Amino acid sequence: MSPRSATPVVLLSSLTLLLLLLLLLLLASPPVTAHASHHRLLPPAAVSGPAAPQAAGASCADVHVLLWRGNNEAYPGRQGKLVRAIQAALGGEAPAAAPFALPPASSSPSQPAPPRPLPRNLTCDYEDVVFDNARDAEYCGAVEAGRDAGRAQLAAYAARCPAARLVLAGYSQGAHALGDALGGTPAAAEPLVRGCRVSPRAGLDPAAAPGNRIAAALLFGDVRHAAGQPYDALAAARAHDGAFPRRGAALAGLNRFAPALRAWCEPADPVCAPGGPPHALRAQDHLGYFDRYADEAAAWVRDRLRGAAPATSGPAPERPRVAVAGSAGVLAGWLVWALVGWA
Repeated sequence: MSPRSATPVVLLSSLTLLLLLLLLLLLASPPVTAHASHHRLLPPAAVSGPAAPQAAGASCADVHVLLWRGNNEAYPGRQGKLVRAIQAALGGEAPAAAPFALPPASSSPSQPAPPRPLPRNLTCDYEDVVFDNARDAEYCGAVEAGRDAGRAQLAAYAARCPAARLVLAGYSQGAHALGDALGGTPAAAEPLVRGCRVSPRAGLDPAAAPGNRIAAALLFGDVRHAAGQPYDALAAARAHDGAFPRRGAALAGLNRFAPALRAWCEPADPVCAPGGPPHALRAQDHLGYFDRYADEAAAWVRDRLRGAAPATSGPAPERPRVAVAGSAGVLAGWLVWALVGWA
C-alpha cells in the first residue's frame, strides 16, 4: 500500500479513537469527594434514591451485603442497583419469619445441595467497604487498602451478628480487592498497573469464620478475571482473561470459594476481557453491568441462600457498539481504565 493510500486508514483509526475518548469522558464517574458512612440500610425496593445511613448499634440483619466499589466511584457506586435488587429478591425489610442457616456448600456448582424453603421476608442491609480509591490514588495501594478494610469490616459484622449470612460484591477495581480478600495475595504476586505490586496476605478460609459465613460473592468486570472458571455467568467470556488474570496460588486461593462465587464479565469488556473480540471492545460493556444483570445476580443470591442450583447465562444479546479495529482495541482498554478510573 502506498503512503498516500494508507493515509485514510490512519485518519479513520485516529477518528475512531477520538470518538471513543469523547464517549468515555461522558460516561466517566463523578469524582469521590468524601468517605461515606460504613453501614447503610437498604431502601424499600420501590425507592431508587440513596439509602439512609444505619444508626450506630443498629440491630443485625438476616443478610448483610458488603460492597467494594469501582475506582473513583461515590458510595455505593453503580452497585446501588444491585443491593436494591437483592432486597427485592429476598422479600423486603420485614423481619424474618424464623432463623435460617445456609446449607453446606456443594463441592461443585454443577452438583448443588437440594433447594429448601426460605423465610418469606428477610431483613437485609448493606455496608460500603471504606477505602481510598479515588482517581489519583496509587492502584496497588488502593487494592491493598480495599482488601484489608473489607476483611476487617467483614470480620467485625460477623462477630457482632453471628446469625447473619454475608453477601459480598465487587466491581472493577473493587472486584480485584474483593478477590484478593477472599483468595489472598501471594508473596510472588506479579506486577500490575505501572509495575506496582500488592503486598502479600493469606486468603480467608472457607471452612472457618468469617469465611464460612459467606453465602455468596459476586465479581463484576474484574481486572483479574481468569478464563475458564466454572463460576463465570456469561459463557462467552470464559475464553478471555482480564488485563492481569489470576494465576497459580492467587487463582487457587480464590477457587476455594468457587461454590459461593459468581462472576460477570462481558466478552467485549476492555477491562475484564481485553483479549476479547478485537474488532469490538465496548466501553459500555464495562459500565453497564448493573443495568443488565442486577436482577439476575439477585436471583442467584436468593437461590444460593436456598441451596438451589446456579443458572449459567448465555452470551449477552447484541446492541449498538463502539467498535475499535485491530491493535487499537488494546489502546481502547487503556483509555477506559484511564478515563473512567477502572470503573
